[in-house]
Amino acid sequence: MIPWWPRKNISEKVEKKINAGIKNSGSGLL
Repeated sequence: MIPWWPRKNISEKVEKKINAGIKNSGSGLL
């Protein structure tokens, strides 16, 4: 079973990538 903290860390990285993608493509992803 995976501890909660690596998943939280991964989700934060994914969230940053998504936020960066939204900034780069404007509202194209929405």
